[in-house]
Amino acid sequence: MIKRELKNNIQAIRKGIINCHSELVSESFKNQTLKQVQGDKNKKAAFTLAEVLITLGIIGVVAAMTIPTLMANIKGKQYATGFKKELSTLNQMVRMNKAQYDWDFATALGTPVAHGHGSDCNANSNPESDNSICAIFNANLKGITFNPYYWIWPGNKGTKLGIDEDNPVGDIGYYIKVHEADPWSSPLTDLSARYLLSDGSIILLPAFMGEPYCHLTEGKTLRDELLNENNFYYVCTGYIDVNGGDLPNEEVTCSTGTTSYDLNEPCIVKNSHVKDVFPVVFYDSTVAPATNAAQYVLNNTK
Repeated sequence: MIKRELKNNIQAIRKGIINCHSELVSESFKNQTLKQVQGDKNKKAAFTLAEVLITLGIIGVVAAMTIPTLMANIKGKQYATGFKKELSTLNQMVRMNKAQYDWDFATALGTPVAHGHGSDCNANSNPESDNSICAIFNANLKGITFNPYYWIWPGNKGTKLGIDEDNPVGDIGYYIKVHEADPWSSPLTDLSARYLLSDGSIILLPAFMGEPYCHLTEGKTLRDELLNENNFYYVCTGYIDVNGGDLPNEEVTCSTGTTSYDLNEPCIVKNSHVKDVFPVVFYDSTVAPATNAAQYVLNNTK
């Protein structure tokens, strides 16, 4: 009878049940049995080397799939934030000029390309003596540099700022990938003056501004004027490159929908698809997005 009870007590201790008859089991035997049970549990909880390697492999695959998208989202948000900042800066600039000198983009003259308009658009332009677009920049923005690069052209892909080895003079510049199928139909082909802002952004200025071009006629919408090639489409359109000559140097385009100067054309731009170049239109005392893609970024990207 005693042997049977002893056997039952030993089995109970092995299962972790402590309500055994302590008078029949020695303390050392209890401890030894409990250590054996704990050892068995520890063995069951451990991972094998194969399991660890498989887990690390899965983590690596997931990271390789998600990190590029995550980085693209972060970059896209940085570009969108830069665009909103520069747009706000430019709007404050022209409103200050309007308040102090009583004229704005509606009567401003263009860049050096537009000498036919009598423009003297350069680093010395002054709103008290001439009404060039450069005068607005010179008088109302600090820490800016006029025309820092020799050329910036539209292309089928963006290139980094560098020296044009095909040019005997070795001009410095870069290409911007534009949304037009034919890059040379882009307004960018007519831009010849630019400002480098203190934060590294580049503003590409319209070439042929002049009254009454960059004025929004009463009863018309910005969309109407942008689609009119005799008006805003070429003469008042410029670009903001929020990270200067660094890549990707690509115009923002629609992820869903067709990129267009028709601001009512449906368009969605994913955060990961936001690029560093934004087309804008200069008119009256306003600088606004010139395409539906740029407008979407301004209104929807957080």
